[in-house]
Amino acid sequence: MNSSSGSLASVVRQVRALLWTARVELSGAFRYRASFVSDIVVYTVILTLFMMSGSGHSLSEKYGVADYRSLLFAGYIAWTFANSALVSSVNNTSAELSRGTFYRKLNACCPLPLIQLGELLSTVLMNCIVAFAVAIIGGIAWDLRLYVSGVSVGAIAMCSLGMYGMGLLLNGATIKYKRVGSLLFLFQLGLLFVTDTIPSDSIVLSVTRLVPLTACNDLIRLSMIGADFVEPAVRLCASSLAWLALGYIVFRFLLFRAKKDGNLLHY
Repeated sequence: MNSSSGSLASVVRQVRALLWTARVELSGAFRYRASFVSDIVVYTVILTLFMMSGSGHSLSEKYGVADYRSLLFAGYIAWTFANSALVSSVNNTSAELSRGTFYRKLNACCPLPLIQLGELLSTVLMNCIVAFAVAIIGGIAWDLRLYVSGVSVGAIAMCSLGMYGMGLLLNGATIKYKRVGSLLFLFQLGLLFVTDTIPSDSIVLSVTRLVPLTACNDLIRLSMIGADFVEPAVRLCASSLAWLALGYIVFRFLLFRAKKDGNLLHY
């Protein structure tokens, strides 16, 4: 009985720690509202380029509907969440390493993975605001509609976990090798063109099927047209959990190597 009570108390403490971390990150973001504005501007500019260039026509043929812009926009919104999840831990770790405060996070009373999950939660919540703002602009400019359903929300949530796992690989590289900003930018940009957010070549998709965002885009679009989406749903769950596990293992290994090599506090 005492053991069960102790385990329950431990779980409650960890949940509180996760929520506290998310609250702190959110309050910090709201104090520096320029980041919100810059994200909205950047995402709107990119969307404008795609709308003006007529990108996404092949989505009409693939999914059998005329409104390719809505399909493109659904994938684009999913990309913004995947992008945020990918960079959430990397940006925080890079900033703390440059300030020399990362050791505090390592020595915190809360486990590091729990702190990072709190950061992910705050990042996803902040991106909801950004995505809503972009959707309003898209609706006014091109009559786009933000597709929201239980399926799309669940798909984006699972995709965010998987992309966060991919981000842990870069996070580990940040700790071990320090500056990886250029590599991170290439990842962010590449996701647009290889995950069928913008229609991708079938040969490319045969490889990137293992990326959570690819399955997420397919799942959301199939649900939009009322088609069966079991296969991409299974693929999304499997790939997200696999990337999350792989990312965590590699991150812990690179963190261990950085400690062993004595370069953890150097930037």
